[in-house]
Amino acid sequence: MAPWGFQIDVAGHGAAAALVSVAGQHTLSQAILTRQQGVLLEDIVAEINRQWPPELPYFTTILGEIDPVRPFARIVQAGHPSPLLIRADRSVHFLGESGFPIGVLQQVSYDSIEFDFDAGDRLLIYSDGVIETENPVGEFYSEDRLRALVTEHADGPTPKILQCSRHL
Repeated sequence: MAPWGFQIDVAGHGAAAALVSVAGQHTLSQAILTRQQGVLLEDIVAEINRQWPPELPYFTTILGEIDPVRPFARIVQAGHPSPLLIRADRSVHFLGESGFPIGVLQQVSYDSIEFDFDAGDRLLIYSDGVIETENPVGEFYSEDRLRALVTEHADGPTPKILQCSRHL
């Protein structure tokens, strides 16, 4: 089985949001850990969405797996911002179109995004808190500014990109 991972972001703040975060993380982890061979990531996300209790707030997620042998990766977005694929050649590309969050509409289908993931490539996954942060004059950081920052520092190590993003 290919290495996998996910990130979730919950609507709201405080204790209720924290509980939904824990529930979402547990649900996704268990779904992946008990995954039967041949079950697609998009089917896992769709099933979690169908079973998500309607009384709980929605959450966004991005779920992915990497097959380092092929080399190949696949992600499924459920309302989560499009990650940035940073190629070894320094080109930077947004992947995907967000999709529907978990817990908004029960009968939604999800699609996977498949792409080559070669040695030296990186994937920057972030929450909307990054691009919706305002500067002192009230301007959103935005996807365009994030892409420009990542493109400018694409040849540097990941910690440098993260450090530079704190100063904008």
